[in-house]
Amino acid sequence: MRANTLYLFDCRFDEEIDDYPDYDEVFIMPPMTEHEFEGSWQYHEKRVIKKLGDVPVTHVKFDPTRRKFIAEDIFDLFLNNGSEPE
Repeated sequence: MRANTLYLFDCRFDEEIDDYPDYDEVFIMPPMTEHEFEGSWQYHEKRVIKKLGDVPVTHVKFDPTRRKFIAEDIFDLFLNNGSEPE
């Protein structure tokens, strides 16, 4: 969550290339309860408010656990000159 906005960074397995793509799709999500955060995120894409764009996986810097947070500078890609990456 950043500035009270929840984001989903999604990198799904691509059957056609038999691998994961080299980018994350980034979405704005609606507010969610603690219960909704538990378990599978498989169907959360149906709740997306807006797709912001795609960012290279190599640009996303995680905390050491890879579960708690990402570096905020990734959001500069979306705010650069008011454009959204694709």
